[in-house]
Amino acid sequence: MNPEKADFIVGRHQEAEYKLNKRRLNSDNPQGPVAARDQDFVSDLTERGKKDGRQEAKDFFGEFNFNPETDAFFFVSSDFVRAVETANFYRQEAEERGFEVILPNNPGDPTVEKVGEGKIKHINNLSLKIDDGLLDQLFNAKTDYLMQALDRGVKLPPDLIVRWRKARRLIEGDNKGGWSENWRRHSEAVKQIMPEIQTAQEMFETQFKNMIRLMEFGRKKIEAAGCKKRIRVIAFTHENLFTHWLSEYWNEPGLNLGEKVLFYHDGENNLRSVVRGKDQSVEFEEETARE
Repeated sequence: MNPEKADFIVGRHQEAEYKLNKRRLNSDNPQGPVAARDQDFVSDLTERGKKDGRQEAKDFFGEFNFNPETDAFFFVSSDFVRAVETANFYRQEAEERGFEVILPNNPGDPTVEKVGEGKIKHINNLSLKIDDGLLDQLFNAKTDYLMQALDRGVKLPPDLIVRWRKARRLIEGDNKGGWSENWRRHSEAVKQIMPEIQTAQEMFETQFKNMIRLMEFGRKKIEAAGCKKRIRVIAFTHENLFTHWLSEYWNEPGLNLGEKVLFYHDGENNLRSVVRGKDQSVEFEEETARE
């Protein structure tokens, strides 16, 4: 399926510096939250991430047969700068090519408003809630951040150290080479050691499924608006939301940087998805979407 048919296009942000995460991990309190509200910067992509983001936006609009006379776009994102920044490349490219960009009544977040120039909407369901910056990096494929903290003299609870070391031995015994793949493969077993973590399946059952419900909610709102143009939603989020779904429903590894998944409604308004050229139905229980 070509993107010309897509109603919702959801992608992962480009390569980032993760400034906020690093600030927390290198602090005297690495167990503190990594909260989007603490972002005091408007760019978090690496130079390569910026270059790739601009180029992929150009390729996206250049390759596919969208028409400024019949197509309009609405842009949404997580509230982490790396996602907004990536979405903004697509927004800028759309405007440069003469497409109408539907503006949000309220961007919903001051950082999203600033980085997205007021033209991108923050959707809470696309964001990450990281209450513990150290725990968030438990599945890191290359670095043991607890050991780094101990090496520089940070005092951590003895029970946490014991349980962390046990969990890390499990992960490193079958290291898949990336955070998402380690989380995908090991989160259920690690939760038996550290029940405070969120597993890949738990995020699927909550955030991912609610994202799908929001698409149905969005479809109905777009239809009710009666716009003469076809409004397509382009969203940027994080790999976490897709990890379990790609594994269990597609037998595919996690989202690559900048990679997009397409969603569209067929002639009977059934939602379908396209991943890496493969097309299949998306079927979940009907529930009320929670923004």
